[in-house]
Amino acid sequence: MIKYFSKQYHKILHSLADRFGITISTLCIIECTLRPVLLTFLSLGSISGVFHYIFALLVIPASGTGVFNALKSHRNIFVISLLIVGALLILYASFFLGHDDHGTIFHPDLHLILIYAGGIALISGHLLNYKLCKVCTV
Repeated sequence: MIKYFSKQYHKILHSLADRFGITISTLCIIECTLRPVLLTFLSLGSISGVFHYIFALLVIPASGTGVFNALKSHRNIFVISLLIVGALLILYASFFLGHDDHGTIFHPDLHLILIYAGGIALISGHLLNYKLCKVCTV
């Protein structure tokens, strides 16, 4: 009975971690996409910047947990690579390229391109990790 409980508990933790990662990655893309609209209409430049950094920092534990779970369970190198590369792209774009000179959704700058690529990689990695961990035997 204890072995079954720990297996169920393990799967629940995997599921929650991947759902958190998908949510944060999606919010990061949405926030970055809507930033020009928010800055133009609401004059929330400093508040919007804070959210940007919070989302970028939340990527670290979400991706780290996903990589740890993947290594522990299925060891799929593609999933692990998606999670690591996605996190690195978002962190690099957020902290080294900045977000003051954003392009628009129709004329994106390098920052937006890296955020989109990183967000899509993270969402894909977490979705695949979620599916693989659901069927893993560990």
